[in-house]
Amino acid sequence: MAGLFLTWYFKDLPEKIYHIWGNYLWFVRNYFSLSLLLKTFFSPWKRYYFSSKGRFDIGRWFGNFIFNSFSRIIGMSLRGFVIITGVIVEIFVIFLGIVFFLAWLIFPFLLLYCLIKGITLI
Repeated sequence: MAGLFLTWYFKDLPEKIYHIWGNYLWFVRNYFSLSLLLKTFFSPWKRYYFSSKGRFDIGRWFGNFIFNSFSRIIGMSLRGFVIITGVIVEIFVIFLGIVFFLAWLIFPFLLLYCLIKGITLI
C-alpha cells in the first residue's frame, strides 16, 4: 500500500504536473502570439499603409513615407509592448511551475520533519 502511494506521489503525479505546466506555457505563448508578433514585428499597424499610384508626386510620396513610417513605428511599439508582457508572463509561469513542482516533491519530507519535531516537543 505504501509503495502504491509513493509511486503515485513521486512518479505519476509529477508527470501530470509537468504536463499541466507545459499546457500553461503553451497557453501563454499562444495567447500572446509571440511567434506571430516576432514575424510581423516590422509590419505596419493593422496593415495601414499608403502606396503611390500613377505619376510621381514628391509631396504625395513624402506624405506616404511619413504615414507609413509612423504606422510601422506604432506597430513596432505596440508589438514590442505585447512581446515584453508575454515574455514576463512566460517567465512568471516558468518560475511558478518550478516552485510548485519542488514544493510538491518536498512537502512529504517537510510534513514528516514537522511531525517528528512536534513529537519531540511533547
